[in-house]
Formats: sequence, C-alpha cells, structure tokens
Amino acid sequence: MVMSDDLISRRAVITIIENKRLLVGKHDLSAEYKLTGVQEQIERLSVAYDVDKVVEQIDNIMEDESIRFCEQAVNAAKRIVKSGGVADE
Repeated sequence: MVMSDDLISRRAVITIIENKRLLVGKHDLSAEYKLTGVQEQIERLSVAYDVDKVVEQIDNIMEDESIRFCEQAVNAAKRIVKSGGVADE
C-alpha cells in the first residue's frame, strides 16, 4: 500500500482507536495498553494544516489594495480551505 500525505481528521482516527479499545475490552490489557499508547502518540502529532492560520494569511494578503479586485475568488478559496477541500453534499 502506498501512503500519501493526505490530511485526515485526528478526531476520526482517535474515534477508531477508541472503538477498537471497546472491542478489546478489559480482558486483554496488553492490547488495550498498546491502543492507548498509539492514541497518545496520535494526540501528540504536530498539526500539518491549520485552517485558521491559512485563512488569516489569505486575509492579510487581501489587505493589499493592488489585489483587491479578486476578492470573490479569495472568498471562494477561503470556503474551500475551511471545508478541507471537501464539497458540501
């Protein structure tokens, strides 16, 4: 399997791990301990993409009057960034 640098939801991964921990239950403490360790590592991962910082940078660019003409395009770009590139369905 080839891995890519796709951005995924940390919350979704933690939910998967928590669900697995529920399936393992208290009868297998070793597996539960390992899953807890994995979850802690995921929680400590640095953020690869900060939506608020990207939008802030876009807003800072828009302060430059020379590019003000493209405000609609920039607003559309901000909507895309905020949605993570996933279209509303």
